[in-house]
Amino acid sequence: MKMKQLKKAEEVLKKAIELDANHFSAQKNLGYLYLITKREPEAVAPLQKAIEINSSDASSLGFLGEALYQTGKYDDAVEPLKKALKLNPEFFRASYRLGYVYIQLKQYPEALAAFEQFLKTNQGMPDTRVRDLVVQLKAALNP
Repeated sequence: MKMKQLKKAEEVLKKAIELDANHFSAQKNLGYLYLITKREPEAVAPLQKAIEINSSDASSLGFLGEALYQTGKYDDAVEPLKKALKLNPEFFRASYRLGYVYIQLKQYPEALAAFEQFLKTNQGMPDTRVRDLVVQLKAALNP
């Protein structure tokens, strides 16, 4: 994947899983590969399997939350994102996505808290839109 040979990476990961369905890294990386190639529905199963194998991997949980968000399964995305943040409170991408999940669920106080967490821990993602959302949420919640 690092060499941008995504087709070959997919073949190798699938082969590894064929040989050992409990190969954590292969499951996680196949799910991630599906995410970065905009095949989010396909990402869910290998990421769920990766979490079944290792439930304490924050990035797998974050990737699953992202895949569920991208497929419109907002209610289902909450739990893995919250677990990812419990395991790693500095996981800024999880708090970012969780904020947007809560916006979709119309849970605005929770969205505000998630976005504020993101702003505290952000390590380089563009944050102007999130800053604007925080201002809007604060205004709406505290008229």
